Amino acid sequence: MPETATLLRGIFEGLSLTRAVLSKPRSRELPRKVTVDPVELRGETAYRFTTQLADRATHENLTADGARERLGTLLTDYGQALLQTA
Repeated sequence: MPETATLLRGIFEGLSLTRAVLSKPRSRELPRKVTVDPVELRGETAYRFTTQLADRATHENLTADGARERLGTLLTDYGQALLQTA
């Protein structure tokens, strides 16, 4: 299995991520679920992070580099991750 950084670099450089779902947080302070979906913003691909909190959902759009960095950090915080690619 490839190293996490190598895997994420390939997914984001090839723009092949179609969805990511992170669940089973390792700490009770973390959101119960985070999803990542590609979105088109101003003619460029960005990635929308949707965080499921107890009483609401929050959204944040990141560039490919920012998304790769954030997803790499989140992978260590969650016990289950599903990465779907094209």
